[in-house]
Amino acid sequence: MRKRREFEEVYSSGKRFFGRFLVMYVKDNGCGRNRYGIVAGKKVGKAVTRNRVKRRLREIVRLYDVRMKKGYDVVLVARPTTAMADFVGLGHDYESLLRRSKLLK
Repeated sequence: MRKRREFEEVYSSGKRFFGRFLVMYVKDNGCGRNRYGIVAGKKVGKAVTRNRVKRRLREIVRLYDVRMKKGYDVVLVARPTTAMADFVGLGHDYESLLRRSKLLK
């Protein structure tokens, strides 16, 4: 997902799930594939830190995509504590959010 309108639609009508490092918004998109958006605001850190967080989250999403149900828009919002988290911790947090949202197969 790239357009602001798409993000706003998921924010307004999607379900929210809160984790230790992430906030996940989920909305059914009606097509046969998942679409993802990753957001890291300035509270996460400076540009280098935000970009590192987004790279890690993109990789985690890529690893878990094959285990997920299809047809959803997912927006991940990084919390300020995400910058201090390691890769494994982020993965566990994302997996727990997927389990709570019942998106895992």
